[in-house]
Amino acid sequence: MSQKKLTGKARREAARRVRVRKQRIRWASAAAVVLVALVLGVSVLGGGSTASDSDRSTAAPEFSLARFGGGEAALSDYLDKPIAITFMHTY
Repeated sequence: MSQKKLTGKARREAARRVRVRKQRIRWASAAAVVLVALVLGVSVLGGGSTASDSDRSTAAPEFSLARFGGGEAALSDYLDKPIAITFMHTY
């Protein structure tokens, strides 16, 4: 396998391409480090707003809803149990 001898201009161009490639790798590595730092920062510090302890201790207002099979379901029926209420509407 033989290699061609590069002339001065071709040698400079090849060296420039190597420098550009290395520079792109450095920028990509730096961007990846910054991205990982941002993701870890958001996950550790918590993203978005959360309710404070005083907001969580406020009792929900009492209400009741009609059941499909008849009767009512009151919020007080589920005291000390975690619940999720979803209100849906269709047009």
